Amino acid sequence: MKFFANIRRKLFTARIEREIYQKIFPHLNGVAKHGYPFDSDDEMVKMHIHGHLAAHGTLRLIERAAGKMPKAEGDAFRYIAF
Repeated sequence: MKFFANIRRKLFTARIEREIYQKIFPHLNGVAKHGYPFDSDDEMVKMHIHGHLAAHGTLRLIERAAGKMPKAEGDAFRYIAF
């Protein structure tokens, strides 16, 4: 299993690096348009903050719902959700 996990991790890392170096950076530098909803570092950071806040709100909702369940169900729900 560890062999396949290493392959998946390497593929994931390669995809992230490709996205950053071949798409986001050229987009921010005005070299190419890759359809991102931001055109500057400041806009990208604002979107990052907005995404963080949205994710935080969703995590709170998951915890609130899990807290209303019996313990075993709540734990299973958290595992599935996270």
